[in-house]
Amino acid sequence: MKNNQKLQISSVVPVFNEEKTVRRVINTLLKSSLIDEVICINDGSSDKSLEVLKGFGKKIKLINFRTNKGKGTAVAEGIKEARGDFLFFCDSDLINFTSEHIEKMLSPILE
Repeated sequence: MKNNQKLQISSVVPVFNEEKTVRRVINTLLKSSLIDEVICINDGSSDKSLEVLKGFGKKIKLINFRTNKGKGTAVAEGIKEARGDFLFFCDSDLINFTSEHIEKMLSPILE
């Protein structure tokens, strides 16, 4: 990798029945200058999570499971789709999640 080339970071977000919190989490990831790709895996949610995710359109990469396959399977599928140099795993039920949290977690890796 060339020195002037920015490392790409993909965020993998498994989602299962998190309609109340997932929008805010994804908006935070999309606002972060450190995150280049947001991959959301709807793991067979029975609430409105899928509708919330579809609302982001092309801003996110969306994988939809019709039935619940479990967090491990959802994350593994997200990893397969990721194009970044690094992966940032993020739960969809985080409360008070901010760009500062992302920076604190990623800065040691990026330095």
